[in-house]
Amino acid sequence: MKHITLFLVAACLLVGRAGAQQPFELKGEINGVKNGTIYLNYMKSWDARNRDSTAIVNGEFTFRGELAGATNASLYLSPDLKSMDDPNIATFWIEEGKMTIQLTVDDFKNYRLTGSATNDEEKELEAEKADVMNKLRSLNALYKAKKDPGETAAILEQMAPLRREARAIDFRFVKRHPGSHVSPFLLIIHFSSMSLDEAREYYALLTPRIRESAMGQEVATRIEKLLNGSPGSPAALFTKAMDINGKPFDLAKLKGEKYILLDFWASWCVPCRKGNPHLKELYQKYKDDGLAVVCISDDDGTPDKWRAAVTQDGLEEFYHVLRGLKRTANGFDRSEDISELYDIHTLPTKILIDKNGIIIGRYSSGTTALDEQLASIFEK
Repeated sequence: MKHITLFLVAACLLVGRAGAQQPFELKGEINGVKNGTIYLNYMKSWDARNRDSTAIVNGEFTFRGELAGATNASLYLSPDLKSMDDPNIATFWIEEGKMTIQLTVDDFKNYRLTGSATNDEEKELEAEKADVMNKLRSLNALYKAKKDPGETAAILEQMAPLRREARAIDFRFVKRHPGSHVSPFLLIIHFSSMSLDEAREYYALLTPRIRESAMGQEVATRIEKLLNGSPGSPAALFTKAMDINGKPFDLAKLKGEKYILLDFWASWCVPCRKGNPHLKELYQKYKDDGLAVVCISDDDGTPDKWRAAVTQDGLEEFYHVLRGLKRTANGFDRSEDISELYDIHTLPTKILIDKNGIIIGRYSSGTTALDEQLASIFEK
């Protein structure tokens, strides 16, 4: 539930100035361990995470390195960390200069860090959100314990206004702290729920120093991508994908002949699968009028499950390709990632393209807007 725990699953947490590296020093005292090894995981550069280790000697340790600016870090005892709930992991912000941290074994979450102004700002935000986050955690635990669909749906309804409240607190923080490294981090966290206008508005609030930081530049990049994937922009007509039968697929060949509905989905995405029957209904209704459906799946690592889901849901009439995200030794290769072209951060997302190759609709939840737009096109 705590947004800071995204560190180990997202490669977008470096928030320092893009440019020269500056030295940092983190000295620590740990109560409960005299000797051993401790690990520090942080972003060294935009696409590379750094894991360092150092010896604990008489309950003390020191890390030294260089940063391009403030970044989120994790400090932990086990080299095979399995969960962010581990009592011996602490997450916090480090930055250039000298810092000290005090920890207790099995209670790393209650660390005491000095020397990081960015971490102090994060703590301020956490305090403001404490009440709503505690309520969300309680409801989330209840949600996980329930099996009845009616009960879980009711719990989700209770969580929705709390999530909106937490989001509003984050955006108020950005307005109050346009010069904080935490602010562009929050914009990235919420980017999938932001409109183009909202993203531009909050990006404009950031100070020049923060806009020039690595995270600030990432916000700018995402705004540009969102613009490219928003109504009024030319669609990226990808040409290097392979379809579900192993044959080349060229989206450009549909331009001029069809209205194209791109459906970004995955076999593991429950809302996507639940929406497939309605997608089939729309296609049957408008296919003779010139509607084509191209399903782009986030199943690059599990192609067998992708193929099985297509068969199980009866989607054989549609075009099917994988998004094209490739895992590498150091992260991911996004050079042929279709989702990147359209700035897709949440599933399902649907994008409607007209016969001239111009995006005329983007839909991330519900079907009403899409239904109405298709009706306005084909039922004149």
